[in-house]
Amino acid sequence: MVRHDYIGSIGTAVSPAGGSNGMGRTATHEVGHWLGLRHIWGDQTCGSDGVSDTPVHQAANAGCPSFPKNNTCSNPGANGEMYTNYMDYTNGGCQNIFTLGQKAIFDATLTSITVRKNLIQTANLTATGVNNNPPNVCSPIADFAANEYMICAGTPVVFTDGSWNGTPTQWDWTFAGGSPAQSGAQNPTVTYSAPGVYDVTLTVTNSQGNSSTTKQGIVRVSSTTAEDINWIFVDGFEQENEPFANRWIIVNSSGNNYKWDRFTGSGFNSWYSAKMTNYGNATGDLDELISPSFKLNNIPSPTLKFKVAYAQTSTSSTDMLKVFLSSDCGKTWTVRYSKSGAALSTTSISGNPFTPSNNGQWREESVSIPSSIANKPNVRIKFALTSGGGNNLYIDDINISSPTGINDQAIADNLGLNIFPNPSAGDVTVYFNLLNKARTDIRLYDIVGKEITPVYTGNLQGGYNQFTISRAQVPASGVYLLQVMVDGNRFTKRIIFTE
Repeated sequence: MVRHDYIGSIGTAVSPAGGSNGMGRTATHEVGHWLGLRHIWGDQTCGSDGVSDTPVHQAANAGCPSFPKNNTCSNPGANGEMYTNYMDYTNGGCQNIFTLGQKAIFDATLTSITVRKNLIQTANLTATGVNNNPPNVCSPIADFAANEYMICAGTPVVFTDGSWNGTPTQWDWTFAGGSPAQSGAQNPTVTYSAPGVYDVTLTVTNSQGNSSTTKQGIVRVSSTTAEDINWIFVDGFEQENEPFANRWIIVNSSGNNYKWDRFTGSGFNSWYSAKMTNYGNATGDLDELISPSFKLNNIPSPTLKFKVAYAQTSTSSTDMLKVFLSSDCGKTWTVRYSKSGAALSTTSISGNPFTPSNNGQWREESVSIPSSIANKPNVRIKFALTSGGGNNLYIDDINISSPTGINDQAIADNLGLNIFPNPSAGDVTVYFNLLNKARTDIRLYDIVGKEITPVYTGNLQGGYNQFTISRAQVPASGVYLLQVMVDGNRFTKRIIFTE
């Protein structure tokens, strides 16, 4: 038996240090043992594995050494160690060989050792159905996959039958929202023209029976027009009347309680943030948080900034946070940020579930946006956390902005822009702090960039400032954007006005 997280190069395959490392040859190595082989170094320094055509190894190798890999044994091989042999400990991409001597041991094991010999005996082959002619027919179990799961409207999706246990002779597909809506092909191609989240059902049949499976919400289709069409993207998670899962896409592939959600109780300069509940989560579990789409082709040299708070549970915690960008509705992603373990940590180690208690436990991260994405009209951000035995992680104050200089960054660090109450059925008060006297412009816009009302334009003295926006100035309930310009630097926050 081999654990699922030690086979393969995708999915749950992880290294002891965390993260996928392509452990695709673990099963081959273990089958080598099952058929009679020892480790190539004989399980001792300069030991022998008893095979005549494998050179002496000093010890186990890891990774993928450079050729030739020599050693200090008394009888080293002429060409160094055979670190590409499946019976070494090198990585899957480096291994590619069993020798003829090892093959001879396989043959001997299968023909002379009673337990293994039984495999190829006529009685066993008959009992397991191998010798049946025609072979036994089993009822199929339905399963399938798609080549894409997040697409823009109008993009075709290819579905591939993955049914098992018995070979189907009939396929019946149902595609909610797709064209065609039904298909009898084994591997159909379907086009989705309208944005939405769609289920797919497959029923497979043969002479022994049938099986059906429905994968709910397997296809997510986005509009080619961004949700935030005229604005830089910003989110501080204050909008409690707008359901978090309606605005953000939460991917919790394991279906457990360890997932992303909006958190009330702690944030940077607020009580709100996005929390990945990770304390106690299984190592290797991957959870993703995907932003709404936004327009990026009206911002020169944009930069993604966000606040993060995270604590390790011990020095061996290897939780890994990656940040991706997509400009094709999530069909493909480009990784722009990756930190794990101590590098990701923003505070001291905590053996208890972590919740940030002050602003000092947060760190701002700045992520450059490549030119291939910077000019696109439909962009999404993805935060992906791979659990490595660590703690909870929090994200706050996500925004896209143009680069700032040293003085401009000082403005941003000290502004402390806040709105209270938010959401509000009445007036709201805007609070912020200026380092020095500055030209300031404050305006309220709707979600698509139409100006609703100017709040203030002029020079403000350094220090604490506040302004009131009257509910009477707002035409309807909904989400609005407050823009504060300080000496040409733009800062934005969302406001939700309710009935």
